[in-house]
Amino acid sequence: MVLYHYSIAKILNIIQDVSTEIISRDKGTIELIVLVFPSQQETRFVKSIIRLIGKLPRNPMSVDTNGSELGSRYIDPFLCGLFDDPDYGVYLRWTNEITLEARKNNDYQKPTWHLHHQSLHETIYNQP
Repeated sequence: MVLYHYSIAKILNIIQDVSTEIISRDKGTIELIVLVFPSQQETRFVKSIIRLIGKLPRNPMSVDTNGSELGSRYIDPFLCGLFDDPDYGVYLRWTNEITLEARKNNDYQKPTWHLHHQSLHETIYNQP
């Protein structure tokens, strides 16, 4: 993924404007949506940034935030933006289950997530 310097600068300027409340989250999202990128990977990256803009708080969260909340609120939207491809049946799934692949390798630690290809009915990548 090679983002051009002007693209990076534009993305960072929009993020800065949202974080300093110069523009609203909605306006920042719209400004990011209208940017045109030459590759699908760059578009997915911006899609992930858009999801974070909608989720990240303006003020620091309390220290009692647990891992599950961090995963569901921040990590999942970002990673799904990068990896999900519904047109090709690819989805990031948080299963918290032992997969068949892990059982074959006698690895009984529960995976946190894996990429799943819907039409192939198989795991593409399994987090160790």
